[in-house]
Amino acid sequence: GADILSYPTAIGSEPDHPDFNTRPLWQKVITGHAIANGLFIAVPNRTGNEGLISFYGGSFIVDPFGRMLVEAPEDEEVAMVAEIDIVQRRDWLQLFPFFGTRRPDTYSALTDPRVNARTDSGEGKNGPIPGLTWR
Repeated sequence: GADILSYPTAIGSEPDHPDFNTRPLWQKVITGHAIANGLFIAVPNRTGNEGLISFYGGSFIVDPFGRMLVEAPEDEEVAMVAEIDIVQRRDWLQLFPFFGTRRPDTYSALTDPRVNARTDSGEGKNGPIPGLTWR
């Protein structure tokens, strides 16, 4: 699998809620992805204004343990560089061996694509949906 994920975004203010700063939530969610998946994530974010939206920049790079390696300032275009130690990814995989013990076969019914279209009988094209009565 991947060791580093590039996660480009264009996140900014919420025109309907101008006093609500979504930046901390945006950073926490992506940092959570890094921790949950044991990845370095590089997150370039747009800066500047377009119509009612002010993009808040703040691009960052986070390691598999959720540590911020580098963070750009708001409202400024910058080039960021961070030293990535791939051994940290291996350390994470040893500490949290989730990927080695996962069992996709036990949840494939939840992840397999389904076609929502119905046949004339009302049954799904992939067969009936368990627990759903079509009237």
